[in-house]
Amino acid sequence: MSVWIGIGANQGDAVGYCRQGLAWLAQHPDLVLLSHSSFYRTQPVGPIKDQPWFINLVCRLACRLEPIELLELLQTFERRAGRNRTVQIPWGPRPLDLDLLFFHQRIIQAPNLKIPHPFLHLRRFVLRPLCDLDVGMPHPILDKTVDMLLKEVDDSQVVELIPGT
Repeated sequence: MSVWIGIGANQGDAVGYCRQGLAWLAQHPDLVLLSHSSFYRTQPVGPIKDQPWFINLVCRLACRLEPIELLELLQTFERRAGRNRTVQIPWGPRPLDLDLLFFHQRIIQAPNLKIPHPFLHLRRFVLRPLCDLDVGMPHPILDKTVDMLLKEVDDSQVVELIPGT
């Protein structure tokens, strides 16, 4: 099954952390990296504006794991990069953020996992790199493609392509 993962970082060598996260995903025996978007420099969203800008991208993987197993793996990689969710300020800086955006076209509404990601249609920093990979990919709940969602997103967030990535 194909899955789409959002990768982001805004602490330390943010581009390096994103590349490391991508490498960890690509090297896992139950995952195959199929493609990834360009890297983007993006303005922070949420209540904490006074923090470094983020580096964001999206990757598409073939996956043999169940959704909860994949979520646990993503959180393991985040911890390996130094992320500590128990002390991290919500919406605050982080060395690595790995978000499960889509798991094929499945819809999951569990207490600790919601797929598709519940905020992806509101985030330019997710939709722009998703469009690099598949502009016509449908959102299984909203019945719109990711390029339609990007055109409709109601934010003024700056999302800048990092050339050569």
